[in-house]
Amino acid sequence: SLKSSRSGRSTNKRVPKRPELSGENEPMQVFTRNLGQTVLAERHRLLAQAKLLKSRLGLAITLDPPVGKLEAFGEWRCVLTANSDMCGDYDDVLHCHVSSDTGELPPQRVPVRVSITGSPLVVQKNRVEAVGMFALSNSMLLDFRSLVAGEPPVLKTFHVQNPCPYDMRVAWKMFNYARPDLPGAEQPWVFCDLEVAREAVRVKLGLRSYEPASPEDVRYRVEPTDTVVKSGQSVGFRVYYQSDQSGKFCSYLQGTQTVLHGDQHPLTVKLWEKLPHDEEDAAESTVSTSRPGSGSLLESAKPGGAGENEHVAGLEAQLEGRQEGGGDGPRDAAGEVAGEEEQGEAESPRSSVQDEARAPAGASPSTAHKPPRTRARPSADELAQAEKTMVLRGAFHPHAGAPLIPMSKLTVGLEALSLKPYLEPDDRKQMYFRLFSCNPLAHAQYHRKLTLTNLFNAPLTFTLSCKRPWAIVEFDHSVPQAPPLEEPLYTPFGFATQIHTLPPRESVEVSLDFKTPEEVLECNPDETEDLKFTSNVVAIFQPLGVEQFLPLTADYLFPAITVAVTKLSTASLSSKNCMDFGMVHLQAPRKLHLTLTNPTVVPAKWKLEGPAEADGYTVSPVSGLIEGHGLGFPQSTVIEVTFLPQAVKTFKRELVFTCKRGRSCSIVVEGQGTIDEVMETAYDRPRAWGLKYG
Repeated sequence: SLKSSRSGRSTNKRVPKRPELSGENEPMQVFTRNLGQTVLAERHRLLAQAKLLKSRLGLAITLDPPVGKLEAFGEWRCVLTANSDMCGDYDDVLHCHVSSDTGELPPQRVPVRVSITGSPLVVQKNRVEAVGMFALSNSMLLDFRSLVAGEPPVLKTFHVQNPCPYDMRVAWKMFNYARPDLPGAEQPWVFCDLEVAREAVRVKLGLRSYEPASPEDVRYRVEPTDTVVKSGQSVGFRVYYQSDQSGKFCSYLQGTQTVLHGDQHPLTVKLWEKLPHDEEDAAESTVSTSRPGSGSLLESAKPGGAGENEHVAGLEAQLEGRQEGGGDGPRDAAGEVAGEEEQGEAESPRSSVQDEARAPAGASPSTAHKPPRTRARPSADELAQAEKTMVLRGAFHPHAGAPLIPMSKLTVGLEALSLKPYLEPDDRKQMYFRLFSCNPLAHAQYHRKLTLTNLFNAPLTFTLSCKRPWAIVEFDHSVPQAPPLEEPLYTPFGFATQIHTLPPRESVEVSLDFKTPEEVLECNPDETEDLKFTSNVVAIFQPLGVEQFLPLTADYLFPAITVAVTKLSTASLSSKNCMDFGMVHLQAPRKLHLTLTNPTVVPAKWKLEGPAEADGYTVSPVSGLIEGHGLGFPQSTVIEVTFLPQAVKTFKRELVFTCKRGRSCSIVVEGQGTIDEVMETAYDRPRAWGLKYG
């Protein structure tokens, strides 16, 4: 072992050996959360119940306590608990043996009847579920969530578990919501009052009307529609959904379950007509119900007289009636036969109650239960000639009759939201172009990269195209794609060069270029206002041909400049388009200033048309760049104009300032040369300076 160099002690730590987990650890390991304790208790209950029902009779009754002491003048109570995994109407007899020091008392027989309703089958999402984790139910919701309209069928599965001792047949029928729950559709609501723990609660319920699905409606499809679920096994059912329309579609599957054990053991009902050689008993009939190859199991009392025909007609009506879930045949007969078969030759308390109910009015119970008179039994040939035989099929199952309430239907709710396919732009600002006419086509303003993402859980196949003045020059996919088409595919919105397929959560980067039209390049900016261009990047999805339009907008802006005389330059301004120098001495040049302003957001590159010096005027500077104002104030620049007359006369010149690919401006300068100094000084003096000349 390793030892520390300082202390000399071992650094190894002994880790306790953990026991292997098994079913024996559950009683020892206690959950700290309530959910774990609840699940564990439910699991133990289900396992104990399965152990009680291992006889596969459908019903197991437990007594708590099964043995007790009955005090003198006292009572003893016993709790009967019915555990069942199969529906049915069960009849049984509880035998109670009482013994004392003086001997045994006659045994007491207590009739017990249990009617189990509901559904023996369990509908669940997975083939195998954790025992006790989820509540057992005969219904569930299958949610397909958001899907793409027109995509291939989407598959979801559910399973039907059969824990009962008999094979069950399940047949499905589809029901559709009468009106698709489209966006904006009104949902009918009903308000009702519910009293819970002596407190009134206002409840809002939404109602939906369903109708059987037509053969033409193939949005939902289930396979198989009719099958047998073996005892102790489960069967998976596949539900396919496909819709070419957009909207929310709701349906549900209704499953009818039938017990198959009754068809395997049919009952035979025999009716005998009156025998001609027995005149005394000619009006009597003998009715017996038996299984093929077995003796008589049920004999009804022969009422005789006027009630005979009514009794036989009533029995025939029961035989011809159809019972839910068990085929044709009487529920009572099946229940009595099942009870008699289990009890053997013992008397059935249920049969006694029925015989008492069938007794003629006014007869006492002793008369109703009086055994029939013994008469000479007819020969075999006579019986065979008078015998009428009917085979009764579809009995519920051998140990019980059909339940008083028919078995519940299996229900699987179906919901799906079909959406039109679309691509989501990551940054919609990339679809807006702000173009300056002064910039060359190689400028970054004319190029954009638009990223489109598939947000669906299904792959999308589509083409992309657009019309001029935009052009798609390149694609950059996040996943490999098929090579481009050899020949461009023509669409109403331009030519598509490639078919794209994007898996879920993948994207494609589209490079867009703005191609300035030739008529715009050749236009006169002084006569043209700012232009606006619109178009679309069109995605056409296959196979339905659904179109998505991604709008493209471009503002084509021209620069402009304006000219004005600086306010402090002169007081002899005649108009805003004219700058007057007044009287200027031939040997005393005068300087005034102009202000060039760019009122637009486009940078203005300007220059002076003509020479800098002409007609006695000198302009400086003669070119420059004025940036756009953006979010601030307009930008401007100051130009100095110097006037030096060469003669005593009037000098006039038009200064024209041109803007590259923009609107130009001009101003007229005017002045007069003189040699009269008095008139010159008196003509114009700067008022802002507050100077006085004598």
